[in-house]
Amino acid sequence: MNCKQLVSVLFMCTIFTIPYGANANDMVLHKPILASPLPVEQSQAEPSTKDRIQAILKEFDHKTEGVKKGNVYVPKDTQITLELMDSINSKKNKTGDPLKLKTTEDLRINNVVILPKGSNCEGVIIKASGNGIFGRGGNLEINIPSIQTRNGVHIPLNGYVKGYGRDDNGAVAVAAVVSLVGGLFMRGENIYYNQGQVFKVTVQKDTDLSATPENLNEAMNVVLPQGQNVTVSAAK
Repeated sequence: MNCKQLVSVLFMCTIFTIPYGANANDMVLHKPILASPLPVEQSQAEPSTKDRIQAILKEFDHKTEGVKKGNVYVPKDTQITLELMDSINSKKNKTGDPLKLKTTEDLRINNVVILPKGSNCEGVIIKASGNGIFGRGGNLEINIPSIQTRNGVHIPLNGYVKGYGRDDNGAVAVAAVVSLVGGLFMRGENIYYNQGQVFKVTVQKDTDLSATPENLNEAMNVVLPQGQNVTVSAAK
């Protein structure tokens, strides 16, 4: 194989081994982004027949696990729409940075508002890396773990979002085959989520609201005094 043929082979190999990710810059600002559960490590062992049967039965016999009998609850998979309050991007933000969001509409249970429109919620950036040499795009992973109701109950959420900036595939191929030094100046794109970006998250599990149907309205009434009350007699 001569030198010209070797360069051609390397060029083709580089092109077909470069990952390509979605670019947040291509998205309409307020187009909702669907969040998902946090990824977990997959077990190498196959589920047993007993496990499969139990999983099937669970689908047909849904029980409100973790909810006190007689209490009302937020059902699993209830959708909540959140809006990003400050812009974030893979260039300036770091792993561990907080992010602030707010609800875009009321969430009602039995026609009682448990999460008013504008309720604040916090997420966290669990991984951030800016665009790199050889045309590599940036990436950003965030998680929105929970949101708090008017009476202080934390609702666990499926709020994991993973995004990539666009790779400059041509730059990577050229840099790898032609010039190692030249590739240092070729970069992909960073990923940006602008202020106002909408995320749709879902409730992770049935969540007890620590209230009955009869006293739910009272429990969610923020006008009423909250917290501990101590009754004492006058000192003598």
